[in-house]
Amino acid sequence: MSNLDTLARWTRLWNGDLDQAEQICRPDFSIHFGGLGIADEADTIRTPAGLRRLIGSFRADRPGLGYGHVRLIDGGDHGVSIWNADRNDLHVGGIDVFDFDDGLISHVYSVTGQRPMSG
Repeated sequence: MSNLDTLARWTRLWNGDLDQAEQICRPDFSIHFGGLGIADEADTIRTPAGLRRLIGSFRADRPGLGYGHVRLIDGGDHGVSIWNADRNDLHVGGIDVFDFDDGLISHVYSVTGQRPMSG
């Protein structure tokens, strides 16, 4: 699987396909959010199963939330996903920066903005 495929599957994961976590993330996966709220819980995640629980809980509190990618960038050992999220009258965008190890995601830095992103 290419890094671009993995990034596309990351978007599917955040759209509720929680089985993607174990398929695209390393066993020692970690994530760091730049925003408040989700960061405290997320900073302790060290496994794909932990990520799965976090996303499941996050989505349960935000029914109808949908993510789409604006641009995916494969940089070899690193990748970038520029994305938008929408739900009712909420329209925001963000950027995720990925570290890859042996074709799997090892770490993500994620920042959500206050408005949609453009390509």
